[in-house]
Amino acid sequence: MNTSVYTLNTDSNLEEALSIMIENEIHHIPVVDNNDPKILLGFITSTDIMRSYTKKMTLDYKSVSNKYLKENLKF
Repeated sequence: MNTSVYTLNTDSNLEEALSIMIENEIHHIPVVDNNDPKILLGFITSTDIMRSYTKKMTLDYKSVSNKYLKENLKF
């Protein structure tokens, strides 16, 4: 059993969180205060990250599909 506790602060990004989760085979990471790491602000989960990326992918897909609609293209 690993006794290390991995934490993120509010300046961390989703890529950093996902990298820590994958490398350490964990699904939850505590988020702590930037100025005082003893203050727990919450948790980020692998599900949170998947939902975020899914929403972004959906938005990207919509913007691409709208951008390339036949009536919007100029020849």
